[in-house]
Amino acid sequence: MKIKMIALDLDRTTLNRNGRLSDKNRKVLTELLNRGIHVIPASGRPLTSFPPEILTLPGLKYVITSNGAAVYRLPEQENRKSGEDAVTNPTEAPVCLQRFLLNPLTVHSVMELTETEDVTYEVFVDGQAYADPAYIADPTAFGAVKEATAYIQSTRVPVADIREFIREHEDRLDSVDVIVGERKKKEELMQLLREQCPGIYLTTSVEQLIEISDIRAGKHSAVKFLQKLLNIFPEETAAFGDADNDVEMLREAGIGIAVQNASQACMAAADAVTRSCEDDGVVYGIRKILGLIKAE
Repeated sequence: MKIKMIALDLDRTTLNRNGRLSDKNRKVLTELLNRGIHVIPASGRPLTSFPPEILTLPGLKYVITSNGAAVYRLPEQENRKSGEDAVTNPTEAPVCLQRFLLNPLTVHSVMELTETEDVTYEVFVDGQAYADPAYIADPTAFGAVKEATAYIQSTRVPVADIREFIREHEDRLDSVDVIVGERKKKEELMQLLREQCPGIYLTTSVEQLIEISDIRAGKHSAVKFLQKLLNIFPEETAAFGDADNDVEMLREAGIGIAVQNASQACMAAADAVTRSCEDDGVVYGIRKILGLIKAE
């Protein structure tokens, strides 16, 4: 069946390890959009952390943010802003079509289970990311890879007391990320949260993060919402991803494609594997696996 929608994870899938969109990827995605195929960036990032080269793709209409906790329709191209202006300019702001906020009681439970541990947090409120100043100053000290430093430092707003900030905004949170620098402790906390916080969608995309949203979230949930909105069947949808937070999205797409650098869980969920994010795996997948564009 003809593919009408392609859901694309961003980091280490559509973007390379340095968070950049290659010229080849931009060219192919622009061609798909010009042909009327819905290209849907689907990321764990909040809206203001989306890179301008994604938000300014000609013809892009919808984005999935915060692991599916919020879905936005973008303004017309000539009125479009990127970064913080995309949220704060009321006359040209994206429209939030669906949002699942964390239940304050759930937030209480998450904090009670984690805040006595050697962890810190980042949280997403109204499309903006807030984090512990120490994490922003040196993300690698908390387990982040060096390539992510510039992204974290340019997109997170520091708050002096992140725990108090969470309590003050407990009824406005799209997502809470628990930042854990040690792998064994991360696995232990994820298991604890699964057992004692049934109202959460729990996932991970990078080594240092436990990513928590409302149970109704998930990229797959947001893709289903857009399928219904746009009258597109699951079998008319393709999806690309690299991490555990892409697993459900790849499973439920008509064809799920993992990049070569994907996690084991993502690989297992995929119908096909393309090249790595450093080798324009999205372009290769669109051309060779989906056959939507002829090779140059």
